[in-house]
Amino acid sequence: MRNGLKFFPLMFFVAMLACFFSSCDSNSNENELHYTWNEGEIFEIQNQDQYDWVTQQSNVLVIFIRSENYDVDPYLSAASTVTNSNLPWLWLAKVGYDTAPKVFSYADVTVAPTIKFFSYGVEMSELSFDGYDVTEDNITISAQVLIDRYESEVLHPETYEEFIEMLEDNSTPVLVKFGAFWCPPCNYMVPRLELASIQYGDELLDENYEYIRDEKLITIIEVETTVIQGLGDQFGFESIPFFIFYNDGVRYGDMLGSRTYDQLEDEINEFLEFVD
Repeated sequence: MRNGLKFFPLMFFVAMLACFFSSCDSNSNENELHYTWNEGEIFEIQNQDQYDWVTQQSNVLVIFIRSENYDVDPYLSAASTVTNSNLPWLWLAKVGYDTAPKVFSYADVTVAPTIKFFSYGVEMSELSFDGYDVTEDNITISAQVLIDRYESEVLHPETYEEFIEMLEDNSTPVLVKFGAFWCPPCNYMVPRLELASIQYGDELLDENYEYIRDEKLITIIEVETTVIQGLGDQFGFESIPFFIFYNDGVRYGDMLGSRTYDQLEDEINEFLEFVD
């Protein structure tokens, strides 16, 4: 285990660089689809390519309905109005089983209506209406629940001193990401780190809205290098996004480049098993 967590041997480092560059290429291919979606419009998803494109946008609410007889547009609009206090920009989309049954299978949806909330390609939360009517109140309340579940615990220090104080907090293991707002691969990681902060945090709820654990498993810190500058020499990086694992003030390893959520989850689990 110790060799695996030397974070990481040369071959692993090269593989992560490949992941870094391939994620940039995949984003450019999605942009070439050129679908039109204007603010306030409800995008009707017809196929898998459209679903993939829609869910890659910033913040997206997608409703899956069993029959086209449901006129959910006004309900989605009402939900958008309520959630805009939390999210200033919320895209709306729908999938009808009558017109796109394969998208249901692709999205692993078996109950309709179901609402999914996405942020930059990451499914942040899901809520099904099994046995409930589609009404404005139900959708509005459910949309708010989806947003409320999405309570990121990523820390964002604004000064060097604040960052060091966070880093020296030995209450939990720590994952630090160094990035910048102008860096697409860094932005690609934002919702993935937010989801990790939820999944490994102490605010995670189960399907009965009860807390799964009493304490967080890992603290995630996101450092904006345009705000806190000159960190490259001290922490040993020239490119971003760059990640470092710490436990009890000891640096356990680092990673370079963006990665999928599954990859990030595997790396966090490996680290937590090693320091346990």
